[in-house]
Amino acid sequence: MATLLSPGVEVTVIDESFFAPVISTSIPYVLLATAQDKLNTSGDLAIGTTAANANTVTPITSRRELVTLFGNPSFIADSAGGVVQGHELNEYGLQTAYSLLGVTNRIYVQRADIDLGQLVGTSVRPTDDPAAGTVWFDLTDTDFGLFEWNESDQTFNKITPIIVNDAADHSGGVPNGDIGNPLDYAIVTAVTTNPLYVKNSSGQWNLVGSDGTWHNTYPTVTSTISNPTLTISDDIVLNGTTVTMTGTSIATAAGDINTAAITGITAAAVDGKLEIYVDETADTNQGRVTIAEGTADDFLTEVGLTAGTFYTITAQLSAHTSVPEWKTTDAVSRPTGSVWAKTTTPNNGADWDISVYDDQTEAFVRKSAPLYLNDAVANNALDTVGGGLNVSSGSIYVRYDTTETTDITFQIYEREVLGETVVTANASSLPITFNSGDSFTISVSEAGSDTFTAAQTITLSGTTSTTFVTDVMNA
Repeated sequence: MATLLSPGVEVTVIDESFFAPVISTSIPYVLLATAQDKLNTSGDLAIGTTAANANTVTPITSRRELVTLFGNPSFIADSAGGVVQGHELNEYGLQTAYSLLGVTNRIYVQRADIDLGQLVGTSVRPTDDPAAGTVWFDLTDTDFGLFEWNESDQTFNKITPIIVNDAADHSGGVPNGDIGNPLDYAIVTAVTTNPLYVKNSSGQWNLVGSDGTWHNTYPTVTSTISNPTLTISDDIVLNGTTVTMTGTSIATAAGDINTAAITGITAAAVDGKLEIYVDETADTNQGRVTIAEGTADDFLTEVGLTAGTFYTITAQLSAHTSVPEWKTTDAVSRPTGSVWAKTTTPNNGADWDISVYDDQTEAFVRKSAPLYLNDAVANNALDTVGGGLNVSSGSIYVRYDTTETTDITFQIYEREVLGETVVTANASSLPITFNSGDSFTISVSEAGSDTFTAAQTITLSGTTSTTFVTDVMNA
């Protein structure tokens, strides 16, 4: 600092120069985010902000070059014109690059593939039309036609499932654990198979109709007497295995049954009562338990159980006219928790609301969306004469039990083109290399039939496309 003095005058000179070291061992690198497709100061497209140039590392040698490529730094202002500090739309990275070029003549800039402009809120409703043929699955107006059996009153209760339509709310199609309460149902529309799950008392979601833990969501048999005092050495016979009591409580009785390790049979003490669970593996894969009194001849009376054969919960997908025969008066009664998915619309059955956008009328047009087991059934129902050959393009059906193992799952199918099926190899896989001896199977639908033809095995006799065609035609 230098100070000059003269009568009545004081002059002060302060050096506030800001400069980079004379010798620089590195070149600054700035990673920044901006709005996409900005205009620069000349009103031209700032090409550094295009999607095509995102993630590209660009050397910059001047401020002029920077604002030409990326535009001026943009900051959100309040009503008084002041900068809103810390706002997520402020282009701090671009401002940093601009400042650096005041002290050095070379930096590297990379714009992340993020469009800050998409974060700008608007009070105006979007009005752009969807593309022609866009399919709308209306979850609000769709009735999935799901019912749960109640053994106590021998009736079906309507299921209103939780809709899981957000990718963040499921993992691999299974709802997250923090969704719903025990015995709630959820249908995961965020995946193409739209599976139905039920939550058990442990907080685990189980696919309805699947093998394994789903069968233990509800007990097959529950005793009627709460907290009885049992007699040590009393016994019960389950599927031919005698279980002898080692204690006097329901808890020890459940433990004794579990210790016996009877295939497909487990037990629990719940609210002072004995619950017996049966899965599909019990009694030689019949999914049932036969209960009989032991030699002491008083255990069943003490806990409130009835001797007999009882079956695990089950699932049925069928038309409204094929009512499940699960009553106590039927040949095979079922416990509470069995599920019926009606595949037809009457009596609160399945009614899928699916529409397709028509760009001529500029409106979504609802389509017929009947439920069928598979393509063969759909082809026969929609085109009995042609076996599917005459099903029009754009026709829709909902396939239920997509694995054909009585899982409660659904998938929407749309007919792509009218006429016979044509399969063409992907251009990226050409030329195709065939291996002599390789084999595959083909099944087709037939007019007037609900089933596919028996699978025909085709074994390749050569390595060329010509021999491939010959092998198929010979089959």
